[in-house]
Amino acid sequence: MSREKPGAWPLEHQEFEAWTRSVQWIPAVTRPMNPHEYHLKRRSPSPRTFERMVLHLREFGYQEWFGGAEYSYYEAGGYRYWTMMNPLEWTILVNRKELPETMESENKHDASDEQSNLSETLPELYTSRYLAGDVLSSGLVVPVTISMYAPEPLLGPLRYPLEHEVRDLMPERWMHAKWHKFSTTFWRHLDGIGIEKIAAQLSTISAQHESLPLVLCCYEDLLKAQKCHRVIASAWWG
Repeated sequence: MSREKPGAWPLEHQEFEAWTRSVQWIPAVTRPMNPHEYHLKRRSPSPRTFERMVLHLREFGYQEWFGGAEYSYYEAGGYRYWTMMNPLEWTILVNRKELPETMESENKHDASDEQSNLSETLPELYTSRYLAGDVLSSGLVVPVTISMYAPEPLLGPLRYPLEHEVRDLMPERWMHAKWHKFSTTFWRHLDGIGIEKIAAQLSTISAQHESLPLVLCCYEDLLKAQKCHRVIASAWWG
């Protein structure tokens, strides 16, 4: 019995689109209020390819809540794709729903133009905790406050100058909730501000320091799995 050989990873967006055109999609008649289609793994010409497409969708998609649950969504060829969030081994279908006619083309155009313009001016960005004094006092980076609480009242005098803050990257008290709720709320907060406004602030700070990289600072140590909004801000920025 021969096994399928794995292809190259990561996949290209065009590979995912080609796969969606090559498989059978079945109308989901049980959801009249949410019309969509699905493709079953057992009807896929290649179960291994099906699994690779699921991984691609989850790895490069975006997170949103629907009906009290969180899903990974991926857009391609005029459709939004998602799976039930079971482990890969138990994922048996991929769903899709047609996007509004102009949504995908407008998003692609706006995103490509935005990335092209911003890439020319954006500073190099990192994150760190305030207690990483060796790095922050090296003179090779510019520390920037994005925490709700200023560090000096808690930590005393710092070993490095802390001249800048970006309030739009700071969470607000009303956002406090369990992590999965907070992360969604903070992400939407950043969406509401917009990448252009935040990019302009970061670029201005970097320009004042001969275009040195910026370090967005807060308290938690991410290497110890301590939760911090820097994780959300970094994923949103990416």
